[in-house]
This record gives sequence, structure tokens and C-alpha cells, in this order.
Amino acid sequence: MNYQITSYAAAQLVTGLVALIVAVHIWRRRESRGGWPLLLLFAAIFEWALAAGLEAAAVPQELKVFWSKMAYFGTQSSAPLLLLFALNYTGRGKKVSPLITSTLFVVPVVIIALALTNEWHGLVWPGFLPGPDGTNSLIYLHGPVFWAAMIYIFSVVGLASAMLIAFAIRTQKNFRSQSWVIILASLFPWIGAVIYILGLNPFPGLDIVSVSFLFNGLLILYGVSNSRFLDLVPVASEFVFANLSDMVIVVDDQLRLIDFNNASQEILVPASGNLTGKPVKDVLSIWHRIQSLPDRDHSTHTEIDFDQKFYSVRFSPIDDRRRRFIGWAIILEDISQRKQVEVDLENANQRLRSQLEDIHQLQIQLKEQVNRDSLTGVFNRRYLDQTLAREIAHAARSGYPLSLIMMDVDRFKSINDRFGHKMGDQVISAIGKLLQQQTRESDCVGRYGGDEFLLVMPEMPRECAFERAELWREGIKAMALQSGDEIVQVTISIGIATFPQDGSRVDDLVKAADDAMYKAKESGRDRTVLA
Repeated sequence: MNYQITSYAAAQLVTGLVALIVAVHIWRRRESRGGWPLLLLFAAIFEWALAAGLEAAAVPQELKVFWSKMAYFGTQSSAPLLLLFALNYTGRGKKVSPLITSTLFVVPVVIIALALTNEWHGLVWPGFLPGPDGTNSLIYLHGPVFWAAMIYIFSVVGLASAMLIAFAIRTQKNFRSQSWVIILASLFPWIGAVIYILGLNPFPGLDIVSVSFLFNGLLILYGVSNSRFLDLVPVASEFVFANLSDMVIVVDDQLRLIDFNNASQEILVPASGNLTGKPVKDVLSIWHRIQSLPDRDHSTHTEIDFDQKFYSVRFSPIDDRRRRFIGWAIILEDISQRKQVEVDLENANQRLRSQLEDIHQLQIQLKEQVNRDSLTGVFNRRYLDQTLAREIAHAARSGYPLSLIMMDVDRFKSINDRFGHKMGDQVISAIGKLLQQQTRESDCVGRYGGDEFLLVMPEMPRECAFERAELWREGIKAMALQSGDEIVQVTISIGIATFPQDGSRVDDLVKAADDAMYKAKESGRDRTVLA
């Protein structure tokens, strides 16, 4: 019979079973911080305890030695895996490069290789002693490589334990149950290792270090199942909560201060002693600016100004695991800079709107300048041509008449020759001003050439156009312009053409009005002639 179940074998196999159960539980949380290293750690412990259990149960010495060698895989990989878990769980894993991670396993790989080839050199165990009667065990003598392995394991496990214990001590009281799980779980493997190294093992031949992981595994199992060891990593209290730039204050359902982060100290009333448990209205300097109490069921948000600053204040209800309301998290953000940016932006927008309005007015002015004659202020010929074409098309669609009046200053060259071009410009400007004042809004008055004016008069029958033209002729004739000691009197000749009887196209209608105007000149000037 190759195997015999003894108490030693049973202890090791139970340890392996516990490690397997823990690994299964951790598998569901493997993506949590530190989850993967912890899963691999308990897989290694499972392999270690299983191999140690089979070694304890094996009867032939060759079989015992074989399983003892197999146990080195779990024994030597457990220490670096524990350190990797500690690094990840305490938030320092991001600083560890893959090269450093690989380096952690160099010594374990060398020791495993020496253990597998121990028959050639005897550096790991040079020999054996029989264990106590009835235990079916061997006591392995320790070679130099064994002690080197112990130094490495003690160094790595010591560093990992120190990191976990320091992290647990720093953790706030809200996570005290987690802290005790971490501390106790870290101590048990140490206790087992010290007992084994110092020769205080009450059960000679039993690998008490692996058995100590039975208690380690039970504590981790408790932490995973009950205190959410991996799910509730106290990141908020350890880093996020303490170092948030936003101010965070926690109050209970009676609005008493429970906790606050470093940033919130600037808005707390300076006081000696502990602020915890005091009414928030007595310790929060801006509380009197908050107009209404927070809601127990929904998050609320408001903005307040205080001491020349602006704050965004958000109240978020806090429920316990049974969904019972227990208080609020008050999150305050100094938004003074944002408010100032908003004010600056509004001022900039106002300036931009003003500039756009100025540009719009300038565009109107430029458009007017493009369409108007600079001397008289009436429309220029280009605009007259466009307007006339448009109005003729409109008149054709609507069926109403359109009259076109062409007028020219009589003997304008004589005025320029006798009184100078400056007086000629005054005459032209005065006629343009009179026409603008005495025409309808729908009429279009324009300067067609040097001393010629053209008026487009929509919905104006020829008889009415004649009457209006006569009024303008008389008005212009009555103008008296002063040139030194002399009075300059002006007369005009006018020709009228009406759409559609005198022409249906622009050129035809303009020619008809122009011909009528020349007939007026040939007939003695200072008169109005219909086409």
C-alpha cells in the first residue's frame, strides 16, 4: 500500500481544501484590486498543502521525496505572490513594472530547480530522520539552500506583511473589521514559520507552515464573504476622500458632523477639540446661506455666494446596506473662477454683439453707399436699372401701371460756365433733396447721368404722374440759389413714359421717357411732355 491517511496527512489535506474554497470565492472577485495575485496565492497554497498531504500519506520514501519536491512549487511561489497582492491591494501596484515582477520569481525558480535535482548535490536537504512512531513522516535535514530560501521568504513575506499592517492601521474606523482581518491574516504564517525555524514544532515531521495557512485562509474567507475584503477596499478614505480637491463633508440624519476631508477645512469654523458630532450649522461657515434643508430621497443642488466666493453645493443621501437612510454627503466645489469666467464670457459676448451690430450698420451704410449717388444722396444708375427691371416684372404680374419720369436741368452747361462747377453741384444736390422730400416711400429717385434724374413710380397712372411732375417742375423753378450777389434760377424739362402702353421692357420704357424729355426741350424747355 503506497498511501496511508494519518493525522498529519489529514491536517495538510484539510488545509488544501480550505485554500481551494478560498480560491473559488476569490475567483468571482478576481477583477477587484489585488484579486488576481490573491487568487494565484491560494492556488499556490492549495498545491503546497496538497503535495504536503500526499507526502505525509505516502509510505515509500521515494514517493515521499517526490511529493516533497512538488510542494516546493507552492512553497516558493507563495511569498512573491503575497507581496504582489500587498502591492496591488495598497495601491502601489502601478509602480511595479513587469521586469520587477519577473525578478521576484528568480530566486524561487532557482530553489525549485535545486530541490528537483537535490539527489545530485544535497544542497536543499542532505538527509532524513524518521518521524515519531505512528506518524509515517520524515524529518528533512536542512541544507544551505533551504536557509537561503527561508531568508528570501522571510524578507518578502515580512515586506508584504508590513505593507498590509501599515495600510490597515491607516484605514479609518469605518473599515476597522477589514483592518483586523488584514492584520490577523498576515500574522498566522509568521507564527507558523517561527515555530518551524526555531524547532518548537509540537508535531515533528508536520509542515506546520502550510497548516498555519489554514487559519490564514479561514480569515481571508471570512473577509471575502462577510466584510467584503476585496469589494470594499477603502480607497475613498485612504486617498480619494482625503485628497479630493472638492470639499466633502459627511453628516448623519440629524445633520451632525461625522467626517470631512482636508479640503473642507477652509469652510469649517475654527474650533478647538473634535468637531465630530457637532451640529453642522455650528461648524460649517456657509450653512446660513443654504436656503432649504436637503432631501432624504433625492440629491439636491444649489449655488451660493459667501465671502466673495461662489460655491456649488450638492447633497447626496447615504443609505446603509439595508437601504435605510443614515445621512448625507455634502460636496462643495469652489466655482468662483468658473463664475468669473462666465462673467468675462458674458461681457465678451456683449462686446461681440455690439461689434456685430456695428458691423451690421456698417454693412448697411456700405450698401447704401454702393447704391447711392455721393453728391445728391439719391440712388445711382446701377440701382435704378435693377429696380426698374424688378418693378416692371412686378407690374406685369400684378397688372398695375408704372410711370417713369426722366428730367434734365435746362442749360446746365451755362450754369457751370457762368457760376462754376461748385454751383452746378449745388443745383444738382438741391434738386435731389427736393425730389427725396416730395416722393412716396415706394418711389425710387435716382441720378441717371450728369444733370439727369430718373424716377420710378410703381402703381402711378400717367395722368397722376403728369400732375406730380408739374409740381416738381414748379418747385424747382421756384428755388433761388445764391451765388455771390446773383440769384441762380433753375428750370427743368420732363418726359413721362408709362408701362405698359409706352413700352414693356426696360430699354423701351427708358427710351420713351428720354424722347419725351427731349421733345420738352425742343418745345421751349421748362415743361412736361408725355410719351
